[in-house]
Amino acid sequence: MVVPARAHLGSHEVVVRNNFYDPAKLEVDPGEAVTWRRLEGTHTVTADDRSFGTTGTTWDTFELTMPDADARIAYHCEVHAGMRGVVIVGNPPPPPPGERVLEVRRVPSSDYPTIAAALQGTPVSLIVEVEPGIYHESLVVDPPNLTVEDAPEIVIRGVGVEPGDVVLDGQDSRSVGVFAGIDGVRVENLTVRRYTSYGIWWRGVERFGAREVIAEDNAGMGLYAQAARRGSLHDVVARGSSVSGIRIAACSDCDVVIEGALVEDNLQGILATDAGSLVIRDSTVRGNGVGIVLRTGGTEAAPQRGAHVYANIISDNIDRRRRGGLPSDLPVGAGVWIDGGLFDVVEDNVIIGHSYGIAITGAALGHRVTGNVLDRSAEADLGWDGLGAQVCFEGNRDPDGDALVTMPPDAQTLYACSMPVTVGIPFPVVSATLLAWGTVLP
Repeated sequence: MVVPARAHLGSHEVVVRNNFYDPAKLEVDPGEAVTWRRLEGTHTVTADDRSFGTTGTTWDTFELTMPDADARIAYHCEVHAGMRGVVIVGNPPPPPPGERVLEVRRVPSSDYPTIAAALQGTPVSLIVEVEPGIYHESLVVDPPNLTVEDAPEIVIRGVGVEPGDVVLDGQDSRSVGVFAGIDGVRVENLTVRRYTSYGIWWRGVERFGAREVIAEDNAGMGLYAQAARRGSLHDVVARGSSVSGIRIAACSDCDVVIEGALVEDNLQGILATDAGSLVIRDSTVRGNGVGIVLRTGGTEAAPQRGAHVYANIISDNIDRRRRGGLPSDLPVGAGVWIDGGLFDVVEDNVIIGHSYGIAITGAALGHRVTGNVLDRSAEADLGWDGLGAQVCFEGNRDPDGDALVTMPPDAQTLYACSMPVTVGIPFPVVSATLLAWGTVLP
């Protein structure tokens, strides 16, 4: 249980730790001053209503005089969304439902020797701080009898200097590292490895996320969001998965952002199936069997639509050794493959070293491919099989200014984005060569 600290003895101080405020809830009298002292990490103290805040993330101390009237002053860290605090000035009325300060449970400790123990009897507002070490556990975050009004927020956070300092290890025998079946579950600053199905699996939830997480050598998928919305995957590493490093699936309006990711050495790098409103930006996708796949599978919630793939480095996703595990209708060697779907945008990426740099197949509608730099494509830099309509290409180029190889030839003129709405001309060689390219192992 968290006991609020009442600051009336001159100790009006909150210590900013890595990554929590101590204490997270401070009670003071009207007119008293509170000092925040940053002990470690890069953090801010920012009022929820933006009425005050520190400048930058590497400040030393910040002092604020509290108002002369009763008040409840909530604040947070702009860098780490799970860091929240509140100063109670005098005797304000109770907070509205849903306003909570997260309880902190530390693992290992006498009360919580394991991570799973810290998640037992889970309140709806909780941070589990995990000390460096290797933990052979499977975690289930799915407390019963919660309602939507509970608005849960649960953070599992490693407190090591690097994500590799805190490791969840499935030992090639446990199925899932972390399963989240309720809203508001985030995982931060740890490694999840060697699980037989998924490293981290969010299913049917909202407000989920991972930051500075390494998911490696998981037999199925590294990070899997299934029918999950309003999520963010920031600065994650997903490598060595036998199906996909990251998969987003079965959400008609996902509102998911993948940013700053490194996705490498997987069968499929990033796979989105029947997923809408996905952003993939400022990430590196390399050395997979296939790079980024946006696909309408027809068996999930809705057609894949509205993805925005931009400012990524996508290279050498051409590992034919992974071909044996792929279904027959999934290609090896494509940098970005869009199969069907609606209104995707692929722009300003660097895409190098593939069979097809960008390939579009199936009943595609309204995709835009603009401003990409493509090089070293064995079959074609750009390809469209001509099925569907309103697919356009513009401003894509070779790094040396040479003309791109496209299928059909001169596709950037034939299907320029400045042209009137066009229906594609069937060009079946794209699908045939795309699917056949990796069938013969070197």
